[in-house]
Amino acid sequence: MSNADLLKKYTESNYLSCDELKKIKRYKNVEEFKDIDIDIFCEELFQHRKSVSNTIGFIDKEKRNLFYNFTRETEDSINRIEEAGRDKIDNIIPEEIKDAALINSLIDEAFSSSVIEGAYSTRRRAHDMIKQDQSPRNKSEKMILNNYKALEFTMDNFDGTLSHEMIYSIWEILTEDTLEPEDICSLYRDDGVFVKNKQGDIVFEGPKANEVYGMMDNFINYFNGYDNTNPIVKACLIHYYFVYIHPFFDGNGRTSRALMHMYLIRNGYEFLKYFSISKILVDKRNKYYEAIRTCETHESDVTFFIDFYTKLLIDTIIEIRNSYLYQFSKQLIFDLMDDKNIIINERQTKVLTYFLKRTKSSIDIKDYTKKYKVATETARKDLSNLVDYGFFRKSKVSKKFLYNFNNIDVILEHLSKF
Repeated sequence: MSNADLLKKYTESNYLSCDELKKIKRYKNVEEFKDIDIDIFCEELFQHRKSVSNTIGFIDKEKRNLFYNFTRETEDSINRIEEAGRDKIDNIIPEEIKDAALINSLIDEAFSSSVIEGAYSTRRRAHDMIKQDQSPRNKSEKMILNNYKALEFTMDNFDGTLSHEMIYSIWEILTEDTLEPEDICSLYRDDGVFVKNKQGDIVFEGPKANEVYGMMDNFINYFNGYDNTNPIVKACLIHYYFVYIHPFFDGNGRTSRALMHMYLIRNGYEFLKYFSISKILVDKRNKYYEAIRTCETHESDVTFFIDFYTKLLIDTIIEIRNSYLYQFSKQLIFDLMDDKNIIINERQTKVLTYFLKRTKSSIDIKDYTKKYKVATETARKDLSNLVDYGFFRKSKVSKKFLYNFNNIDVILEHLSKF
């Protein structure tokens, strides 16, 4: 493979950092890197990526424009997110409980976003506290409650014009009674800010205080403006740049996630109201911070963060969508059967109810005859009928036939064709 082809390959896809490429060279026997000086290649790759990139009007501390490339991985994640939206995910949730589902989603997001920033509690306690209107018992619970109130505020104002005052209002709600006196701002921070790791080493230094207002002005114009950038990519850029500016002494991560949630909903992704974007991020926070650091060490190449966060979004959607599917699967399936005039007998209804609880994944004719006290031929006809409707798939294991219960998605797709 020529050098030009290698540069193209690791720009359009496999968007690895220099450190990752050096590890491949050092520890893996990759033929394409065999005769390459990896340090020289990394420099050439950086210059190539920058030359073909999309430039953003955001400026970093060194007065460089942020830039990114639209990789195949990001494109795939966005297509899957768009597909999920076209599937009308919110239709999975019965109309009569949508308000409750929205509240549950906001509580989950408030809890997860707070835990990322060090709050210590349980998801059950967060739900009990908010739903039962209980007073928080400590700073962690106060953070969670504040986060919930801030998300409610963004939901009420998601179609309004973002301003310095609105950002401050969101931050003020998020941090009420949780800050040290020296961390309270009248608008934005008036001093330098540092982020340290557990060892006390400085891993990030925010822009100078006298530059913050101008950078936030630029941020607000970009948030409110319209361009050809894909909304999901733009939401990632908004999230990243807010954290990069670090306009407050504390609460920047929570504020950025609230603003990202607000931006996506106002730009057509209303189904995300029922999803906690930060839920999976709790378990991937180290990779989250690593993605942010990698962008900075590569001279504000935000591709690394976009690739990471779009993948995180689709993982979140898949997990929660599946959760909703199984939570409401019985109602979804039987409503669809009514629409299609599909009639099954009482035994078959019991079989479906039993398997929808996921207590088993398969059954054979012998088990069926025993459980429902019917003849072998009756069991065979019942199960064959359920195979025709897509509830089960039939397979032969040794000398007997096994009937495996299909995934809810497969069942719904099959029924919809009748």
